[in-house]
Amino acid sequence: MDELRSRLEPRTPEQQAHAARMHELRSPLTVLVGRVQLLRRHLRGGNDSARVQNDLEAIEAALARLTAAVERLDSSQRSD
Repeated sequence: MDELRSRLEPRTPEQQAHAARMHELRSPLTVLVGRVQLLRRHLRGGNDSARVQNDLEAIEAALARLTAAVERLDSSQRSD
């Protein structure tokens, strides 16, 4: 287990920073994919406007997080 973990963990500061950026980008993408799937399911099952509204709000929040992460990444690249 330790051997596997050591192979998966980034070794250099650059690799660690890259892994953190990728995690920051992937997390809201995962939320978006899941919420779109839920939204499709809710719409197929009948229009439950409260559930649809909840899904749309979660999608908007994840998009805002993703946009902010991309902006931070972009500004850090410009400052290098």
